[in-house]
Formats: sequence, C-alpha cells, structure tokens
Amino acid sequence: MSRVARILNQTGGQPPNILKTLLVVQAELGYVPPASVPEIAAALGVTDADVAGVLSFYPDLRTKAPGRHVVRVCLGESCVANHCRRTLKELEEGVGCSSG
Repeated sequence: MSRVARILNQTGGQPPNILKTLLVVQAELGYVPPASVPEIAAALGVTDADVAGVLSFYPDLRTKAPGRHVVRVCLGESCVANHCRRTLKELEEGVGCSSG
C-alpha cells in the first residue's frame, strides 16, 4: 500500500473534499505527487481533472518537494508599492537562488 493510499484511508468516511484531502496529503508528504492524482480521484469518486484543477488552482499546494527552508515574500499590491520586488531581488542574490 502506497503512502498516499494510507493517507486516503485515514480521511475515509467523510464526504469527498478534494482540497481537504490534498492538504492532508501535502501535510504528510510535504507535497502532492502528480502521479498520485488518479489514486486520489478514485478514492474520492471524482475525475482526475477535478483533482488536478484544485491542485493547480491553489498556490499553496505544491507538486514538487519543497526545499529545506521555504521563504515567502508577499507580492500583493501594497507590498509592491513598498518595494517588495527589491527585497526579493536582494534575497535571491544573498542566498544564491531564484524564486520558485
């Protein structure tokens, strides 16, 4: 039994909730493996496209394992007005990596 299948067994007995299920999978694994989309869809009784749509819609859901440290920089309108892009550029140069 795969790790995703064990996680899905723990969330059983509830009405299908794609977002909640994806969040549980990500909490356990650190991300949602794209290969697990058909398994999640089958367990919830929805289509692969339904699961993939939710997975791609929410920016907090990851399809790749995150780095050891995750730094988030707000790029909202008020933050842009307060030079967040300059802060992001300095951070990228200081750490030696790019966003994403």
